[in-house]
Amino acid sequence: MSRTTRICRFFLLAVMLASAFSFAADPVSAQAKKIKIGYVVKHLDNPWFVAETGGAKALAEKMGIELLVQDVQFDTNLALSAMDTMIAAGVQGVLMVVPEQKLGPAVIKKANDAKIPIIAIDDEISSDAGSPAPFVGFDAASIGVQVANLAAKQYRDRGWDKITGKVGVLNVEFASLDVCRKRTDASTATWKTQFPNLAPAQMIVAPYDGTLNDAITKVGDTITAHPDITHWVLYSCNDDGVMGAVRALEQAGVKAENIIGIGLGAHLACDEWAKSNVTGFSGAVFIRSASHGEFALAALVNHIQYGIPIPARTIAPGVDVTRDMTYKPLIGCK
Repeated sequence: MSRTTRICRFFLLAVMLASAFSFAADPVSAQAKKIKIGYVVKHLDNPWFVAETGGAKALAEKMGIELLVQDVQFDTNLALSAMDTMIAAGVQGVLMVVPEQKLGPAVIKKANDAKIPIIAIDDEISSDAGSPAPFVGFDAASIGVQVANLAAKQYRDRGWDKITGKVGVLNVEFASLDVCRKRTDASTATWKTQFPNLAPAQMIVAPYDGTLNDAITKVGDTITAHPDITHWVLYSCNDDGVMGAVRALEQAGVKAENIIGIGLGAHLACDEWAKSNVTGFSGAVFIRSASHGEFALAALVNHIQYGIPIPARTIAPGVDVTRDMTYKPLIGCK
């Protein structure tokens, strides 16, 4: 089976699963019970979360569910007040992408005190006692390994494994977010295993706050500190970290052929790969974020409507995509 066929089949499977969940709750009876769900999301300016909440909104409309969406812009206080507002508005369950994982005990307590279920999306959270909330997302460590493997393939294909001392492997790291650190730690460990001859000085870390603009600034400083590096391998918690690093390298005059940038999510891939010129954003592991919203909403409604237990973990797969393959039907490019 060709790579394109496998990808198309994955896309069709995702669509079929979404369609199946759309019939999991009967719209008429759902409307009769006036099911209302709250969805707190940490950064609705980001295309990932636009697609994710969009999946939930579309499914909620099909199911006759009232869905309240609140963007909290990485503000922990706003996240807590959004929970209070939604509970006061009578929601029967909450979907939550926390701005910080340390908020987990507080939001879980609020949900427990209100006697409503809560599902964590993207970032795992636990109660004060260490009990995890049900989770919908991808396995952080496994995705980190997949990112590194895609980068390693391009590294070997370009013959960079034969370059001595000129390659820098850059981890654009969001260390304060545990789920992000797990992704990049796994990528780093994979690189060290596959390329044990790389000098420690070639494994470079640049901290950032999860946003593209901050990655540009922080990686710019890193480039200045490493004038000996001519070839760069980039990985991060998300597309934004990698794209920011690519932009910083472009500003420093590094040519695209000297950059291997592997994103995570592929939500920035469509616009980048639509450009006539090839850039250093050379691949990504695609995850259909809309399915996170769909699966979480369906699980919550099935629990409220029919008493079906919420799965402890619903894990979405990742698919390798690059500019030179038939990726458009999969990742939703126009």
